[in-house]
Amino acid sequence: MKKISISIMALVGSCLLVSFISTKQTNDYTPLSATQCDTSVVYYKQQVEPLLQANCAICHNPQNKKHADGVYLDTYENLKATIHVFNKGGVVINEMEQMISKGKMPPKSHPALTLAQKAVFLKWIQQGMQNNSCDETTVVGSAELTYENNVAPILQNHCYGCHSGPNPANGINLSDSFTVIALIKSDLLIKAITHAEGAKPMPSPTEKLSDADIETIKAWAAGEMK
Repeated sequence: MKKISISIMALVGSCLLVSFISTKQTNDYTPLSATQCDTSVVYYKQQVEPLLQANCAICHNPQNKKHADGVYLDTYENLKATIHVFNKGGVVINEMEQMISKGKMPPKSHPALTLAQKAVFLKWIQQGMQNNSCDETTVVGSAELTYENNVAPILQNHCYGCHSGPNPANGINLSDSFTVIALIKSDLLIKAITHAEGAKPMPSPTEKLSDADIETIKAWAAGEMK
């Protein structure tokens, strides 16, 4: 009888262990869609717009007429209406392309674009400045997520324009991983990016992060935050 009881207990323990492992594996993964985007194409909605909102639209918007110089980059429609493209001696001149390639924008008082960010802008301009979009996400294991590979690129595209450099907005430097971890632990960052009640919606004054970006940050926060 004693042997039977031990066997039953062992079986129950095994079932509980399998159940825990199964649940753990399920929770470790954030399901995202699997659309395949053309890697040779630069997409406005996913690649260009976030860079504009983080680095340019804070000054170049219709509400900030003092510093925008009549160039508004807060929406695609405003960008197309206010960026001058003209033919000079048989050569097509795009003012936005000139400003970026010569490093005139953003101004020196703001963090400079990286070479990779410049390449995105210039390739998009060369491809005709299309208002295109491609939602691509994949199944990501939270155990595989890292700050450097998954979280920092999102923050760089959407937040560094204000929250980095020697004088970050509100003293919050999101290019510093220790600051990001502290904001995660205090729940302030998640509340801000999810536009939770009582929190200041971020990014500001731009649109909310995509669901995929939010889920990536939340999954990383729920894991080991490597």
